[in-house]
Amino acid sequence: MGGDSIVSMGIDLYRGSPASRLRATYAVCIVRGGEVIYEATDLPLPKVIRLALEYKPNYIVIDNLYELARSKRELLKVLSLFPYGSQILLATFSDAEGFKDLRDIAAEHGLLESRRKQDPQSTARILAMLGQRGVGHPIRVWEERTKVIVSKGRSGRAGGSSEDRYLRGLRTAVLRYVRRIKDALDSAKIPYQLSYRKAEGGLDRAVFIIDAPKDKLAGIVRSKRGRYVTVRVRPIARTRIVISENIERRMRPVIAGVDPGSEYGVAVIDLDGRVIATETIKGGDVLQAISSILRYGTPVLVASDKKPVPEAVRRVAAAFNAKLYEPDYVVSDQEKSSLVASSGYQVGSVHERDALAACLLAYKSYAKKFEQVERILESLEIKIPVSRVKAEVIKGSSIASAIEAAIEDVIGSLEEDLYRDTSIIQKLVREAIEDEGKIRNLERRISELLSERQALLDRIRRLEEELRRISSEYEAFKRSVRVEVERERAVASLIDRLRSCQDSYRSLEEALGELRRSLEDLRRIILEYDERGYRKIQRIYAPIDEEDLEDIVKKGPIDGIYILYTEDPESLKRQDIEYIRSRLKRIALIAPRCPFKYTGDRDEHVVCIETPPELVATISNKYVLIDRPALEKIKGYYRELYNAIPKKPGMSEEDLERLIMEYRGSKFSSKG
Repeated sequence: MGGDSIVSMGIDLYRGSPASRLRATYAVCIVRGGEVIYEATDLPLPKVIRLALEYKPNYIVIDNLYELARSKRELLKVLSLFPYGSQILLATFSDAEGFKDLRDIAAEHGLLESRRKQDPQSTARILAMLGQRGVGHPIRVWEERTKVIVSKGRSGRAGGSSEDRYLRGLRTAVLRYVRRIKDALDSAKIPYQLSYRKAEGGLDRAVFIIDAPKDKLAGIVRSKRGRYVTVRVRPIARTRIVISENIERRMRPVIAGVDPGSEYGVAVIDLDGRVIATETIKGGDVLQAISSILRYGTPVLVASDKKPVPEAVRRVAAAFNAKLYEPDYVVSDQEKSSLVASSGYQVGSVHERDALAACLLAYKSYAKKFEQVERILESLEIKIPVSRVKAEVIKGSSIASAIEAAIEDVIGSLEEDLYRDTSIIQKLVREAIEDEGKIRNLERRISELLSERQALLDRIRRLEEELRRISSEYEAFKRSVRVEVERERAVASLIDRLRSCQDSYRSLEEALGELRRSLEDLRRIILEYDERGYRKIQRIYAPIDEEDLEDIVKKGPIDGIYILYTEDPESLKRQDIEYIRSRLKRIALIAPRCPFKYTGDRDEHVVCIETPPELVATISNKYVLIDRPALEKIKGYYRELYNAIPKKPGMSEEDLERLIMEYRGSKFSSKG
């Protein structure tokens, strides 16, 4: 079969669980020759099986057996419903390596775009693509057999008294041909089963079920339609479901404990409380913990020793759709060590101790119910799997319901064993042969239905093409309408913005008019003050602003002194006073009150002059105005305070004369 014609189907659980009260649904992807031809999500299992029967894939690929059924018996029933020609593969298992993470397998085959967890639809697509490569462990395979029907060649109606002799001749011919086929099969050592219907003179009819495909019977038997004998050779198939011991072990219900952290501790016990294994995963994560647990079974209960339960433990429980156990109190280290010691199991690390303690606490919470289950099953005197009942109890079933479900499983397995009995199978084959006429009618009806189906498929294809064309035209129309609507919205938005800008412009114009009027008033006031002899005096604040100081220097002094004004001279620090004194040299600082009279010497000084507030007219936060009389008074005060500043000490005339005489005396003595 060419690679381009291989059809594979990937199935992944979408939501729910086979073990839950809500019905599970699945994501499905069907691929032919590497191209996706169908995919959908949220499909119930009956619809998944119907799709498989419709597309007849060569490979059906899954990544978890428990996503299809909750027990081995149910799994066998579900797998038997898929098309007999489809090989069912478990992608995550191989005999050589055991179980592997699906992401690792997908990465090996170049099918993984991201290491993040895939959604169910992406997982189904990856499984289908793996099926194109035949990747996976075969769970259900099919074996081809051949059915050979030997019957009379024509109706036994010779007419007259020769009818009985004619029928005996036909039956003898059938018997001879059956013996010839039997001898050939025995010589070739090909196993077979033979059933026949005896009649006077030979055989009316015989059926061989040969354990070999039709192409291997060339030269031994072939179809024939003769006068005396008719031979029909038909291929038939027999399915065989193979679940390895490793996979069955994975199906065992267990209790798992997880202690997450920089190192993960994992512990697994069975439903009888026996420790199966503990393990420390260094630098691990949730996925490694899940893989580790799967080697020993499938948990129906995931336990933690922490309260509240860590998020990592919740993720492990969700991965198995298992119930979550959380202790009612904070468990001490002493209690954990005591629990583990009572089990008699030696752990390898503190993480393993905590994980095993969580398992034992969880088991302890169900111990009374488990004892009741064991007593009831012992009194029933019927062989029922105790772990099956305990698992149902953990999932929330009552003890009575759990036992009834287990009894149904036992009855179902007995019915299957009865069906497989050889005598029953032979009886069913004989009944099927006798009803061959009905089968032919059914086959003819199926052929008619298939033709009708093909006609409907052709019509659907035409309608789909028409729908695609109409959809394309509709999308183009929608795009044009959308563009027009967006254009109108943009125009409306621009109009609104223009109106807003116009309103803002009018507001600004009004504000500008107000400012202009205020400026004119200010100019008028300044001119009026100028005419009346007012002088503009700079205001200073602490700390001293360098730009203000530069402005004062540029304007220059008034009659040799810099006159400055401050409302709060006490806010000026000593370094501020010293700084302006070093820059301006002679300063008259006028203020409502003065903390000092003067500072510095006659060359560089700051003189503070108390000036009543009514002599100062404030025009801005930068300048004040002082009229001419007030300015003259300030100058007079400055001169008085300036004269009060002491002069620097110097030489008197007598000292200078004495120094000259001493110099001359020393010069004459050196000559003599």
